[in-house]
Amino acid sequence: DTKITIIIPVKFVNDNLIECIENCLRLDYDNFEIIVLPDKKEFIDFPKIRVIPTGSISPSEKRDIGAENATGEILAFIDDDAYPAKDWLLHSIKHFDNVNVAAVGGPGVTPSNDTLSQKASGLVFSSFALGPFAYRYVPQKMRDIDDLPSCNMFVRKSIFEKLGGFGTDFWPGEDTKLCMDIIKKMNMRIVYS
Repeated sequence: DTKITIIIPVKFVNDNLIECIENCLRLDYDNFEIIVLPDKKEFIDFPKIRVIPTGSISPSEKRDIGAENATGEILAFIDDDAYPAKDWLLHSIKHFDNVNVAAVGGPGVTPSNDTLSQKASGLVFSSFALGPFAYRYVPQKMRDIDDLPSCNMFVRKSIFEKLGGFGTDFWPGEDTKLCMDIIKKMNMRIVYS
């Protein structure tokens, strides 16, 4: 099995992060590690976790530090206020069998157990108002795309390193920059799945 490093940038340990980690530890894929990047040194008592304090820097800079310390061949970026479906790694890793695929990702779907106001917010993001960008919030058909959100993004570590990582303190926007680099500089594919 290909080793995957899950990278979670965060300001400090919070309930959302714990929910994210607990769901990561239930994934139906065994060969992974989790790197959590809080501002300050924090104790997180879970298996497969490495905590790397970063100081107060942007999420994209935290993700770059996570990638530098990753031992996996594939980097899986997720936000602390998100959590993965049980088959998240298994479903995504298969696309990397194609050597022309540099990145894979999918939507940030509003969970069914969210509050009414959270669901309302999710409906706005997934509505026609976002036009061609609704795929970021609602599952759609598999296809090649040119932009993925960094809250649900897998990238080959070798490609990430060749491009210098996110290489920016942009936030938001670091994900769009990286995706443009993959398409334009590397001439490789990004799969929406």
